Amino acid sequence: PAVLQNLEGAERFKDKHGLFSGALWNLLEWAPIDHDNETVLHNSMLLVGALQAAEKCAEVLGDSASQKKLCARRNQLIRAINAQWNDNKNSYPDALLDTTGQPSAKTCQHTSMLAIMCEVATAPIRNKALDNLLHPPKGMTTIGAPFAMQFMYEALERSGECDALLDSMRHKFQPMIDVGSSTVWEMFAGSDFDTQGFPTRSHCHAWASSPIYFLTRVVLGIRQTAPGGKAFDISPWIGDLRHASGAMATPKGPVQVCWKVKGSSLQVQVIAPSGIKIEFMPNESHRAYAVSVEVESV
Repeated sequence: PAVLQNLEGAERFKDKHGLFSGALWNLLEWAPIDHDNETVLHNSMLLVGALQAAEKCAEVLGDSASQKKLCARRNQLIRAINAQWNDNKNSYPDALLDTTGQPSAKTCQHTSMLAIMCEVATAPIRNKALDNLLHPPKGMTTIGAPFAMQFMYEALERSGECDALLDSMRHKFQPMIDVGSSTVWEMFAGSDFDTQGFPTRSHCHAWASSPIYFLTRVVLGIRQTAPGGKAFDISPWIGDLRHASGAMATPKGPVQVCWKVKGSSLQVQVIAPSGIKIEFMPNESHRAYAVSVEVESV
């Protein structure tokens, strides 16, 4: 009921274009997006994600009436967002300007990543949106802070671009390691944001810790497939790595994965608590190897 009440409140913020609009602090992250307007496109995309999550809750609870209503609202909002796509710029605008109601001249990676992550982009738009993430054109605002990389990496993983995800992680987060940091920062090194002489504004920023999630999910390939940690797929992405090991916590204990490349073979060892179903899933990065998998229950 609280979720439905929250989403009913969001409906009251729709403008004449059917987009979420409000005189709010419409900040996603510190990059210079054109967010000082009431109708900012990334907010509508996040609302699509909220509606989709609520639909899944309704499905689990057997509330078909709410599920149908939420689905209709989500599809209506998706149509309103995609009506703002600019074919000439191959992008959504950052916002609709308060002064004129016209689309902002500025574009950013953020709308493309959220359009993919929240399943807003239609098939013709999706490939162009993905290209904005992989090869942003000149003049497009790019991701400015580690917090937003959570969404970027979700979009890349959803698109099967795991190598690009890992390359970005190296490029963006390696400078923190190079100076001896044992925590993740609020800002990337070399950011345009005024950090008053320090490399970052906050040196221990929980919202910047997306590599922890994606190293476990992508490099170790541990992905939960049933509620309560009852089942996991194991599908490590090898890329240009030679070995990796680590674990994911579950209610029954850690699921551990250790893999290594030896010549033309890939050896994978999985140790999981008794009662947890484990299934190994081959992926494209395994093609060059003869794969052996050992699963042990403890």
